[in-house]
Amino acid sequence: MEAPHIGGRVNLVELVRIFEREGRSLPMRVDHGRTILGDEKRAYNPGYSFHGRMLAFAQVEGMMAAVKDEIKNLMI
Repeated sequence: MEAPHIGGRVNLVELVRIFEREGRSLPMRVDHGRTILGDEKRAYNPGYSFHGRMLAFAQVEGMMAAVKDEIKNLMI
């Protein structure tokens, strides 16, 4: 079952924390995203709209940046 990146059953922020604590790079493949900003008028496959994928990418990048900042502040 698919869910929004920041609204599903998995706490993605906590998952990013685990990856960062373990010193692992976080593989990312942002694919399924919402249809927004006129994407519905283009011939995209469902879930693969450009703007929706960019929104998903930004959400995940934001989570990663927040966790990295959180970890940095703990070390000070």
